[in-house]
Amino acid sequence: MPLTPFLVLSLLTALLAAPEMSIKWGNWRRVAPKFLGLVVSLILLQHALTVSGVYTRRHQNVMYQDRMGEPIQYKLFYYRDAHRALDAGLDWLREHAKPQEVLAGSMPHWMYLRTGLKTVMPPFEADPVKAQGLLDSVPVTYLLQDEGLAVDTKRYIEAVIKQFPEQWERVYIDTIAPDDQQDPVGTFAIYRRVELLPSLHGPMSAGLNQRGSR
Repeated sequence: MPLTPFLVLSLLTALLAAPEMSIKWGNWRRVAPKFLGLVVSLILLQHALTVSGVYTRRHQNVMYQDRMGEPIQYKLFYYRDAHRALDAGLDWLREHAKPQEVLAGSMPHWMYLRTGLKTVMPPFEADPVKAQGLLDSVPVTYLLQDEGLAVDTKRYIEAVIKQFPEQWERVYIDTIAPDDQQDPVGTFAIYRRVELLPSLHGPMSAGLNQRGSR
């Protein structure tokens, strides 16, 4: 992508130089128009295939609920299943999280717009003990462990959960379909502080969700 402007300038320079070359070389004079036509045809064909592929395979439906509970539906380019899983998890949080609770995830701006809750980016701290202390200082109520989005925060959140399993309870899980069939299936999960979470054998057990079942 960064080289594309320079490649375009090089192509245009070569095409503009073709008439001058045809004057110098007699044989080129007969070939030049066909060559230029072939180059332009290949460019147009490549762009037509790209546009067709993008609209047929990369123009996905987006469905979620706004803060008032009204359904929203539209289409976006490159809306992957990782984004769908995030939106579904935010729909769940909008129904279950309390107004004073705080979320931590890799897309805090979007999380705030969707839920109206306070949001922060998880600490980019390799030491899980220090990361837990930073989460406590906010304090963060929910950890959104996503993957496949623009910012990779899963390894930091995963380390905290493994180090302090008694402090974080998984209350929501979803699967993420891979973009390539050869890639493994991903996971989206939401964790809540255990000290703020009633026993899963009580009323909160109804909140444990696994993609469509609660």
